[in-house]
Amino acid sequence: MDKIPSQRRQARKKDERNWQRKKILDAGLDVFARNGYEGTSVREIAEISGFSVGHIYNLIGKKEELFDQLLLQEGCDFEGVLLSLTERLSQQPAIEILDQLIVEILSYFQERPALFQIYLNETGAVLAAIDTHFSKRVLRLRGRLQKQIVTLFKRAFEEGSVIEIDPEHMRIAFFQLLNGFLGAWALARYRYPVVNEAKTIRQIIWSGLRSK
Repeated sequence: MDKIPSQRRQARKKDERNWQRKKILDAGLDVFARNGYEGTSVREIAEISGFSVGHIYNLIGKKEELFDQLLLQEGCDFEGVLLSLTERLSQQPAIEILDQLIVEILSYFQERPALFQIYLNETGAVLAAIDTHFSKRVLRLRGRLQKQIVTLFKRAFEEGSVIEIDPEHMRIAFFQLLNGFLGAWALARYRYPVVNEAKTIRQIIWSGLRSK
């Protein structure tokens, strides 16, 4: 008879911890985006989230762990969105999947400008990885995404949709274009819908800049 009330209490405690963790990570997202990693303190995150520094240490950890968990959570969400898309469109030509990925990536960051600002603060671009505070776990997550893009470019060549170019080079060009348009969006203080740039990015990738 005592088991059910006990299980309910444990479930409520778990829900409460998850809610607190989300509130702390949301506050961390805003502070890291505004101040950068070096300029961020757990004390400021504590003030914004409404929890004590000690409670944040107990629930999540120090600044390094907080930053890591924030990016892992967002990175897993991002990868999940893209994996879901590629699985849903798996029977479509690779070039069509890549087209949709352009829209999905732009849409994802359009809804999360603070997340893009963190990447910009750390690396100057979404997929650079030099001299960052990203953990190995976060970098592995990013690496999986890059491999997916390489695989799609290989498929696009095999299907006769694109000319034969090293798929690694195509992956670099693909993300550099996205980074360029996202960076311009950031310089404009996120004032316009960056997803509207998808058409231009597609034109550059698939047709180039020369007139017929």
